[in-house]
Amino acid sequence: MYSMYKYHDILELESKHKKDFEKINYSKNIVVLPPVLRKHGGKTTLAYLVIPEPITIDNRTAVTRPIGILLRHKKSRGLIKVLTADKYEFVPDRNDFEREYYTLEEHPEYWPNRESNENEEAFRLALEELYRTVCTINIFGSFDDQYYAKYKNKIKELFPPQFFYFFDALESNPIEPVGNEILERRAKARSEHAQKTILRQKQTQADNEEARRQFIKETEEDMQMFIRKDIAPSLKNKPAYVKLDFYAHIGKMVKSLELDEQVYFNCYGVTVTDKTKETSRQQLFESLKVNLVKTYSKSCGRELATDETANTVSALLIKMLHTMAIQEHTGKVTSKTKDDVMGFMESFKTETAKFTDDETVQEFQGYYDELYRDYFDTRTKNDMSELYLGYMVSNIM
Repeated sequence: MYSMYKYHDILELESKHKKDFEKINYSKNIVVLPPVLRKHGGKTTLAYLVIPEPITIDNRTAVTRPIGILLRHKKSRGLIKVLTADKYEFVPDRNDFEREYYTLEEHPEYWPNRESNENEEAFRLALEELYRTVCTINIFGSFDDQYYAKYKNKIKELFPPQFFYFFDALESNPIEPVGNEILERRAKARSEHAQKTILRQKQTQADNEEARRQFIKETEEDMQMFIRKDIAPSLKNKPAYVKLDFYAHIGKMVKSLELDEQVYFNCYGVTVTDKTKETSRQQLFESLKVNLVKTYSKSCGRELATDETANTVSALLIKMLHTMAIQEHTGKVTSKTKDDVMGFMESFKTETAKFTDDETVQEFQGYYDELYRDYFDTRTKNDMSELYLGYMVSNIM
């Protein structure tokens, strides 16, 4: 009998009986919860709640209502009955089988978070307390209330109050066959849940987009401050081509933040726990700092950094970037800034004519064409060139 009150026995029940719940289980496996004592046929029995093993959807591992019950003899391994929720009901006021009672991301202290050693140990200790209770059961079915109260207090620690309701209900509520009335309630609950899910998904999508924009803004600010403190003092004395190349590579990093939504989802998603977001952001920032330093080193080592014409052309493009940034910052376009930009463009054509290497011409012409589009076309931030984005992040106006 003692082995029935060990954690490995719970695992055996889960493995042995998961097929009994296949028709109504959205998950592959089941979770058998700690039992309560329940009268059945005039005798005290062990009654186990069965729930679907939580699966992760949209970064949420949600625990839903029980889908059945296992009734078992208290002193032998014999099973009295398997009661599945499609045929039997003991909580007719809980019709929504999709409702989230809690998530393991937000509440890792609750069962069935099996990754927590503390949780598993609490489960084992609770079963030992239950064994002590069962040992006190007499021929009339009475048992030591104090022992049982200690047991229930221990399992209460593994579940939030709104879910522990099912344990209390299992002790005393009648278990009745599912009739038309209950089926109608469930159908209505499914329909209402589906409507709520659509509304929630729309709101979540909007909230995620807002959170993403804020995440990008804060990350760019972090990059900007790191560049200003750790790279800019050295960068300002470097040749113009090094600066231009550095801006272009920073722009690629910024563009990645803008476009790779799923890559950075754990840094901002509203369905992601605060702890996960904090950890993900710290890891991202450390990675960004390493990449920023590597990028700067690569720019310093480029062959064109020592080419006089390349530096002259790079300086023209940087002046054009600076003028564009001033216009962006002030929100004003003056005749002077227009004349300056046109002058830079004319000088660019004159200076690039001095290049003899086609590959170099193509590189600078690519930068020029991007800035031309940035200046003359009305574009969103996502459409701006990598060079322009890199400059804006690297220079604090």
